[in-house]
Amino acid sequence: MGAVRTAVRRIAALGWGPLVELADERPPWSGLGQAVGALFGTVGAIGFLIVTHPAGYIATTFACVAALLNAVIGFCLGCQLYLAIRSVKGVHT
Repeated sequence: MGAVRTAVRRIAALGWGPLVELADERPPWSGLGQAVGALFGTVGAIGFLIVTHPAGYIATTFACVAALLNAVIGFCLGCQLYLAIRSVKGVHT
């Protein structure tokens, strides 16, 4: 595979110039989705432990819906939250 890659780079350098390495598309802290899920799960567990069942059900439902969206259609709420925080802070890529 190394010889093929080297040959392709040499051919590409003749006509198009040097190849550009692609940037990593993941956000710098890609664990935000897991952290959000853990936060809602913890809030739900605390809600059930201190006998505030509505808070426990609501937080657990949010965690389950977020996990279901990610598993079924690949929509990551943590990733969208990360992008929203970056846009509010005014950081642009």
